[in-house]
Amino acid sequence: MHVSIKSINPSRIIVDFFLKKKKMLKLRQDLNTEFKKRLHFFETLSDVITWTPGNDDVNVSRVTLKQRPDWKREKSVDEQHRRDLRINVIDDNFEEFHDYFKFGQYCIQYWQFVDSFIYFSHHRVEIPPTMWVNAAHRNGTRVLGNFLTERADGSKDMELLVNGPDGQINKDGFNPFFADKFVQMAVYYNFDGWFINVESDLPGGERTARKLIQWLKYLTQEMHKNVPNSLVIWYDSVITAGKVRWQNILNDKNISFFNVCDGMFTNYHYGKNGPAISAMAAGSRNRDVYTGIDTYGRGTYGGGGFNTFLALEAIKHGRTSAGIFAPAWTFFEVPGDVFANDRLFWVGSPPGVAHRRPGVADYVAPKCVPKNTSFYTNFSLGTGHQFFIEGKSMIGLQDWFHLSHQSIGPNNLTFQLPRPNSFWWDYTFDTAYNGGTSLSINASGQLILPFARLPLYTLSLQIPPQTPLKLSVTYLPKQPDLKLSPYIRIRTNSINNSIQDQNFTTSEGAHFPDSTNIVQIELTSDSGVVTSKSFASTNTVLRNNGWITSEFILTCSIFKSSSSSTLGGDVNLRNDLVIEEFGISIYNLKNSTSHNVTRQLLGYVGELSIIPQNLKPDTNLEMVQNVKFERKVVNTPDLDDLSDEVTFVWGIVRWNDTVTPSEKDSSTHSDIKLSAGTSTEGEKQHVLAPIVTNLENTFAYYNIYVGVLPSSPNLSSSPDLNEITFLGISDTTQFSICGYGVMKCEIENGNGLVIWVQGVYEIDGSGVDKTKWAMTWVDLKN
Repeated sequence: MHVSIKSINPSRIIVDFFLKKKKMLKLRQDLNTEFKKRLHFFETLSDVITWTPGNDDVNVSRVTLKQRPDWKREKSVDEQHRRDLRINVIDDNFEEFHDYFKFGQYCIQYWQFVDSFIYFSHHRVEIPPTMWVNAAHRNGTRVLGNFLTERADGSKDMELLVNGPDGQINKDGFNPFFADKFVQMAVYYNFDGWFINVESDLPGGERTARKLIQWLKYLTQEMHKNVPNSLVIWYDSVITAGKVRWQNILNDKNISFFNVCDGMFTNYHYGKNGPAISAMAAGSRNRDVYTGIDTYGRGTYGGGGFNTFLALEAIKHGRTSAGIFAPAWTFFEVPGDVFANDRLFWVGSPPGVAHRRPGVADYVAPKCVPKNTSFYTNFSLGTGHQFFIEGKSMIGLQDWFHLSHQSIGPNNLTFQLPRPNSFWWDYTFDTAYNGGTSLSINASGQLILPFARLPLYTLSLQIPPQTPLKLSVTYLPKQPDLKLSPYIRIRTNSINNSIQDQNFTTSEGAHFPDSTNIVQIELTSDSGVVTSKSFASTNTVLRNNGWITSEFILTCSIFKSSSSSTLGGDVNLRNDLVIEEFGISIYNLKNSTSHNVTRQLLGYVGELSIIPQNLKPDTNLEMVQNVKFERKVVNTPDLDDLSDEVTFVWGIVRWNDTVTPSEKDSSTHSDIKLSAGTSTEGEKQHVLAPIVTNLENTFAYYNIYVGVLPSSPNLSSSPDLNEITFLGISDTTQFSICGYGVMKCEIENGNGLVIWVQGVYEIDGSGVDKTKWAMTWVDLKN
């Protein structure tokens, strides 16, 4: 079952704060207008005619789509349905009502349930914002742009769409001009397809509908050629007669559109048997039907809202996929904690409570973490009350929000440890290691120590036969003698392993020396047999601010291949081992007794990673350089009688990278072109030049910091974390500073404004690379 979402969540610039009489105050300026200048959309189809790639790099996503590995199929029929059902999400943007720098703005927190995300707004052609594309791609979710027509003015554009600006028709009865433009946009801006939402009657009726079907077929084919794993989704609105007639199911009046693209998102007014009727019409493509659910209700079967599960129940039995419209209902319409509301919608009530309310997770299996040779997360939600580097807060009482900073969140949300052990996690904004969020680990009920395990992620990460892997967890303990270390489950084709290293012991709860850390390893076979081992040999690294990193080096040499003849002979390293589950081990070596607790905070988890030991920096990776500040205004406005104390700075920070896109891509954005040829029938043919794009060596986003330092600082030095303040995040190589306050006495003493730019990689587990900083110094006297 697929999930698709329509939504907008623009990135705004965080406005800095200033000091007055030793108190931290905030100066805010509404920048929605400035942000809208970056939103790229077209109000009419005619506006698309002159668009060409290469002139709007500020809106190009910097994160490629990460591929999710195929799930291992379970024998249970119900589990098979949960894994097959896909979710497609659509969400209105409500851009006029958002304060996009405000803490807790709506964004998808549960990407593991979302297969495709439709960025939807009421413009003719909408390009998904980079922050949405970056966050979705990092989690393996495809993002679709939106084409929308409504009412009579849309009818005029539909005629232009199929006939083109020059009116020249090919042998299939349509003009491919705008389809080619749509493909170019997807390639250039780095998103994954289109949602075609035609809610206008077609001029020419059935004749134009036939043209539109051929146009849709062509768009789908060209998207598949130029954008791997792309999707073109049709909305259930226009029928083959050319009229807007919502059918709410797949039937003979709309199936011709469905047959030429990748799927259809149905309207919402169906009955209990609607999904089953659609599935029957679709045949083997039943999962390509996204049965629509309007979270606001409005005629949806089951009523939407927290009763969305009723529609999902019908979809489960009907065996289609699901299309969820406007899940931001939890943010806009439900009072209370927006994160708790969203969790209830997606995950449901906690297991074991009376009258438990199901969520999306009860009907859709969470997708595996995107496939890679390594794994890294800092649990960031892309928002926070503070910003932390190595456990130190870099910002004082300043909320921030930026979706591009969102890391891979735990996807084993419904896991429940068997009683009497009861552990659970939750996000916290008060304490973090890198970013704005960490996981708080709590316990209640009958707490049995010294050992328990808490899985967090479902992976499919191959263990290289010749390359050690470093497993690490960085945590802040809040209970005496509490320790955390990595936990993994390994899948192999056979459980018939001989363990060479005699430091392995059997089962949890065994006695270990107080000085050691413990990593828990489970082996599971295809038959489901699980062997559990505890390995008492991990490394402890003391970090800043009380944080601790527990590390374990995993090699295939600890498993003897079944083909080896003797323990004393050469060891045949296994090449069939895959890490399928990753989390933490929790234990307290000095307290092995059972005791009851009501609720107890055990500690915080800040980072979790699996890194190959031979991972070396790519020499072609980008480096931030040439940071410049284009000053617009430095003044002292009359604000709260501060003009005598504070100078305020407005301006644009710009920078570039040592490796440009044209140098690292096998073909550049300027290579995206149309070549014209002439067929034997004299018809004009449009062929897209093949595009090969490699963005793996680019930064995912940038962190921007400021400080006040004397003139002529060492521009090549790393920053002193005690002298800088987090200012905000940018998707692109520029950032607006709007009203940063500097004390006049600091300027009189010869200090100026220092601006630091930090490029952040989120590939191969590198996370925040603290060596990739660059800076500039701004003289505020002149």
